[in-house]
Amino acid sequence: MDALRRDGKLINRNSNPECRPGTIAGKLPPPYNFWKAKKDKEGKVFLDETTGHGDKTSITLKDCSNACALYAVKDIKPGEAYALEVAVKGRGTVHVSFQKDGNWMRGMQGVSPVFGEADAEGWRIARGMVVVPPNADCFVIKMAPDKFSGVSQVWFDDIHIYRLW
Repeated sequence: MDALRRDGKLINRNSNPECRPGTIAGKLPPPYNFWKAKKDKEGKVFLDETTGHGDKTSITLKDCSNACALYAVKDIKPGEAYALEVAVKGRGTVHVSFQKDGNWMRGMQGVSPVFGEADAEGWRIARGMVVVPPNADCFVIKMAPDKFSGVSQVWFDDIHIYRLW
């Protein structure tokens, strides 16, 4: 994928892969969003402007027991294939689910990318591929702390989404 990216053959569908700050300090910048359970009162989902993968910004979840950062990929068609890359620091998970008309597609198998080894700063790259199933018109990348790891903070950065076909 690195060679295809260098040759300009892969175009990132994410308009803000580096998680650059938006207009409201500390808040997740467009096009990111988040979900948090009501019982997760102590948890925080925010833009960290001190820690990033190759820069100083990343999406951060701190003290969350039931929350996730979200990125929705819209205007997709069944049969299209996408490659995904997400840099993760800490014990985080990345999962892709599908939607139709804004509703989760029940009974659909989601996709979880495979993680590589951590670099010297503790960042791992999650890589995966999704093929859009029949009837889906959106897929959502969910980035969350690993519920079973007991970690208090996890970072996500460099979220890349490439259409392959």
